[in-house]
Amino acid sequence: MGSPTPGWYSWRFLEDEIGLGADQGETIGNLLEWARAEMEHMVGGGILEDFEYYWGHQYAIPLRAVLEGTDPEGFVPYFLELGWEYDAPFAHHTWGCHGTSSMMYTVLRAANVPSVHVQFNGGHSIPWLSEDDLYLTHGDDPYNQMAKTADYPAGELLIDQATFDAWAAEPSTFVGRRVHQLSAIWLPQALLKRRCVDLDAGTGESESEVYEALDKHYSLQDLEGMGFWQALDAEVAAEGGCAVINPGE
Repeated sequence: MGSPTPGWYSWRFLEDEIGLGADQGETIGNLLEWARAEMEHMVGGGILEDFEYYWGHQYAIPLRAVLEGTDPEGFVPYFLELGWEYDAPFAHHTWGCHGTSSMMYTVLRAANVPSVHVQFNGGHSIPWLSEDDLYLTHGDDPYNQMAKTADYPAGELLIDQATFDAWAAEPSTFVGRRVHQLSAIWLPQALLKRRCVDLDAGTGESESEVYEALDKHYSLQDLEGMGFWQALDAEVAAEGGCAVINPGE
């Protein structure tokens, strides 16, 4: 997972960067807002060599480096060698869902908020806020582009125990499900961009990039019954059209 930070450091991070809430629910929401705004999934498969390029060694990820951020400019040749176009900007890079679960555990324990790693369906990591029985559907949910470009409070990403139990009964569709559910309702920028790509290519709804983003959780009939396509096109128009949403497309 990751090497922990001292309790005093996590507490200072909560106070200075996150903001302690009036209760633990607000503190959790503040941390998820920060993760959505600041964190980025590391590029690569999470192998030891990738760790070295981001954090300088092949051992446990120093969570302090995640919280303070890294700027792996010197690693660009490595990414290019692998065929990845990557400009290596400064960011709070994390080892995906595992690194994010470690971050939440380490930071929240300084405020006596218990957060537990749940390993789920093929090695994914899901944070469980055990005192309130709240879960993310994936450690990567906060900085998923569908969540990152949406307007809802980041606390909406959490699901309760009853929802977890119902969704976990279908493990193949569980991971990330809450992000997709919220995306079909809130219509984030990332979904609008996909719609514009589809419209430009003349792609039908069943083969569209939009539907590809949602088809694990919704059938075409589900989306039609929700008035989804009409709402999506209305939102594209309200944003000024595809020339504004996808300039140059």
